[in-house]
Amino acid sequence: MTSEAVSSEGRKIVNRAGPEPTRAYIVARQDFSARGVLRLIEASGDINVIACVDDSESCWEKFREEKPDILLMHYSVVRIPLQQMVARVREACAETRIIIFGQQMSQEFLVEAVIAGVRGYVNENMDGSHLLGAIAAVREGRLWVERSVLEQIAVHA
Repeated sequence: MTSEAVSSEGRKIVNRAGPEPTRAYIVARQDFSARGVLRLIEASGDINVIACVDDSESCWEKFREEKPDILLMHYSVVRIPLQQMVARVREACAETRIIIFGQQMSQEFLVEAVIAGVRGYVNENMDGSHLLGAIAAVREGRLWVERSVLEQIAVHA
């Protein structure tokens, strides 16, 4: 990202600072997979991580305060219908994009998630590059969704 300003002497000042790091908020239960995801993201160096290892009301309060770019949520902490969860996130921070991660997410769950407004999902069996790719794509406004899920959505549209 480049920004320009004019000095008091009338000279152009160009700031070539890099883009702001992605701010990712992780909601998951404290377990091996959550710790692995957290370590992987922190090691990338391009993502500032705010983690909350439960889905309590205090976790949601912290989310509202932080207003992250990405909400990375383990599917097991989704306890309300997906549409309500997405609406709650958007009410708190309309700009935050949601990625769900976990194992054994059914095709039906994934279709429902994308229809509700989830922008991507990652199976925990995928390697780290998939997770980082999903975060980058979703931050840029793209979907991170398998073709079969999109086809199922299109057929029922």
